Amino acid sequence: MKSTLGDETKLNLKLYKPMTGGGQMSTFDGNTQFTANVTCPSSQQFLEIFIQPSGTGDIAYMSITQDTNMDGNLDSYYPVYGISGVCANGYISCAPGTWTNCQYYKWIADSYGRISREQASLANLESCYCINSSCGSSLVWTNINQVLEDLGGGVVGALHLTNPQTAVSGTGYVHYTYGTSITYYGQKEGSCITQPGGTGTSSPQQFYNNPYSISDAVQAEVSNGAATPDSMYNLIYNAASTQGNLQTCTIAVGGQVIRENTSVDGNGSGSICNDHHLYLANEVLTEADGNKHVLLLLYDTGPGGEPHNNCGNGLYPNYYSGWHIIGDVDIPDTMEVDRVYFCVNASGGGCSGVQNICTQFPGQSGYLIECGASGAQTVNFTYTYSIQGINEYYNEGTQDNCYSLASNPDCRLKREEVDGVVTVNNFSPTGLQPLPSCRTFATSTDPIEVCHDWWLKERTYMCDSTAPQYDFSDAQARMNRIVTSVTDYGSYMTYQDQRLVNGTWVSSTNTSPLISPRDSYSDCQMTCKVSKLTENTQVSQTGNATDYQINNYTGDYYYKECVPYGSWYQCPLGSGEMIVSGCTCINEFNQAAVGMQMIRLAGQDLICSDGTPKPIK
Repeated sequence: MKSTLGDETKLNLKLYKPMTGGGQMSTFDGNTQFTANVTCPSSQQFLEIFIQPSGTGDIAYMSITQDTNMDGNLDSYYPVYGISGVCANGYISCAPGTWTNCQYYKWIADSYGRISREQASLANLESCYCINSSCGSSLVWTNINQVLEDLGGGVVGALHLTNPQTAVSGTGYVHYTYGTSITYYGQKEGSCITQPGGTGTSSPQQFYNNPYSISDAVQAEVSNGAATPDSMYNLIYNAASTQGNLQTCTIAVGGQVIRENTSVDGNGSGSICNDHHLYLANEVLTEADGNKHVLLLLYDTGPGGEPHNNCGNGLYPNYYSGWHIIGDVDIPDTMEVDRVYFCVNASGGGCSGVQNICTQFPGQSGYLIECGASGAQTVNFTYTYSIQGINEYYNEGTQDNCYSLASNPDCRLKREEVDGVVTVNNFSPTGLQPLPSCRTFATSTDPIEVCHDWWLKERTYMCDSTAPQYDFSDAQARMNRIVTSVTDYGSYMTYQDQRLVNGTWVSSTNTSPLISPRDSYSDCQMTCKVSKLTENTQVSQTGNATDYQINNYTGDYYYKECVPYGSWYQCPLGSGEMIVSGCTCINEFNQAAVGMQMIRLAGQDLICSDGTPKPIK
């Protein structure tokens, strides 16, 4: 490792340049080359979103400015007015300060990457929440970064649908008294190797002419980090006060459509006027209100097929399409009817034929009996029915996996997302709440729509943990006894050991053979001292150094680490360098002390400015 990355030149050649796009990275043995570019250019600003909240809590004005072709110029502008709710992929616009007369919009981008909106339904929007005064006070300003991130995330998501090659590599916030903005930096993913640049401020060159502004920029970053609960600054700064372990859990509302076999059974009896033929049938009906029922029907005719010949309405005044209704059976509205077993056993004076006839399917009819005697006859009958099918119904329940954590006094809610909306962040409520949403569950007949205030809560708890107390004092005492008693005999060594057994120290003398020879080592770091002539052309207020020096060449001295060479070491000389002291255990502490003292004394007042002599200290 040291021979490969042991100095600035090697680090630059082996790591920095390859990682910033300046060539291939290689393994330590040099046998394999590969691309490992980790510093893509991120100073290219391609999107800026500015919002201006109003007194009603709505966002009165929002501007979207883009660099659509990533050439460094912002070339597209799109204004938006009146935002009352924020969604992950759009927004909601209502009457200011209220939640009435709402319109729903979704972010879209054309083939050129220009962002705009299209009208949508609430079902097309995701993770929406209200921000105006109808839902709370100052929600936008209180959660300004979260609101900006959600709006910006929706816009970037729409851009990625048309241009997935644009990669976001950084964001930045600017807060004004009248509004605030978020800026996105990025690049095309395919150009990470060839483009220069890095993350950070969008114009780092400003610090070259004004280095004092760096401290202001640093303070701005600190302030921004302190105001952002999830920032690295906050996480590190609050680390001491948030010791514990993080545990996650969910509370979910789950539903499903249940399909089960079911039947509705019954029987009855009665009599009916007939001359000459008698028929039976069933009819499954669904009313406008969704109510389902099955009609059990009889139909009498004369010899030539005349309806109700010589009988009028008979004994059954309720009719369905000319048929007598002898039974009206209610069935579950969610039932899908598969079979209708409707069986009639009829008899009467002057009647003949098969007397027990059944239907099997919905809407089926059949011939029951013939009464051949002249004139009207009274037919007595009994009937049974069994309506069979599949009953579909919706069943749901709430699975609370957070109960134990929520009831634990040692656990605190650190973060909560409700249907994608952050309601608690870094232990603080955000004031944001998701809008009620609906889900549709498919059935074999009509779909079932179910609506709730929320469906999924994702929580992270911080639970206090008391670290176990470990006592290593006995191990420390044992180690001290061993280390201080080791005697090395070359091929073996001896040492004194002691163990704490049942509260009593037990000592022993041990011998350990040395299987492999130990590497030899030097008592010091082999170094050499070299000198190099350099030309002094420094400029100060008194002029150039060549104006007042007889010889502007001076000798600079360096200490270098020697490298192994054969059975000894070699001093690695650079261009123009000469050896002053060869490879040895150099000890020039005296010279160093004298040099430091000279520098210290040079800073003192060598002239008695006040006329009173003073000793040099």
